Amino acid sequence: NPPQWFGAALSSFGIAYNRDVDRYLDLPDPTTWADLKNPKYVTWIAAADPTRSASAKQAFMTIVEKAMADASTKGESEDIGWARGMGLIRQISANARMFSDSSGTIPGQISSGDAGAGMTIDFYGRSQSESVGTDRMGYIEPAGATIINPDPIALANGAEHHDLAVQFIEFVLSQQGQLLWNTRAGLHRGPKLTSLRRLPIRPDAYADMTHFTDQVNPFQSAGRFNKSNAREKTFPILGELIQASCINLLDDLRDTRQLILRSPRAAELDAKLGTFPFD
Repeated sequence: NPPQWFGAALSSFGIAYNRDVDRYLDLPDPTTWADLKNPKYVTWIAAADPTRSASAKQAFMTIVEKAMADASTKGESEDIGWARGMGLIRQISANARMFSDSSGTIPGQISSGDAGAGMTIDFYGRSQSESVGTDRMGYIEPAGATIINPDPIALANGAEHHDLAVQFIEFVLSQQGQLLWNTRAGLHRGPKLTSLRRLPIRPDAYADMTHFTDQVNPFQSAGRFNKSNAREKTFPILGELIQASCINLLDDLRDTRQLILRSPRAAELDAKLGTFPFD
């Protein structure tokens, strides 16, 4: 039988940003993925290597899938949407200061002011924002342009303590276990010491969010953009495509875009850079 997993919590992807850096760069706080390609962000975007970080790879895939879905809505081929999504990634990458090995380091780079903005998992962005103060750092999920997906739990085949493991999974999926994910530490039904800041997967856990660390209900905030297995066919090679076209050539990519933006044909050439070659 194929492996079976149970969704235990929900997570999504968004943009963490430093409000002080945005003011320094004379930029509004970002609200869409496309905002990260703004030329003023050059060397100020923190990014993770999608060949080393699964979450970074999924975040990049979200941008591509959204572009494909938008193209389909307009009656265009999803192929051109793929080209635009990958092109947007190339323009964003041209602003990157570097590509780190772990997506978990991105919020710290942003909160310290070493970077102005970057893509991150929701609980990384929210927890870092709270720790340094929301007046300094923010986190936002682009409206109708992110995904909310389950993080799984499973029982290993041949587990030594089978019955105990089953009981643990049942507890995690119970309402009591689900409330532990997002209830503030130290409160009734919450963790003793540290808030976990994860989103429960059970809808009934959101009936009363009074003591939740993050006042977010993904069942209400989810937009109409849905993932599609058909649009994910390039996911296995997505990281390598980004590595070859953006990471390995980062200095050249950055210099090329700066030359484009200084050109009398800037709009035309930047649009070409923002459309990935597709055969």
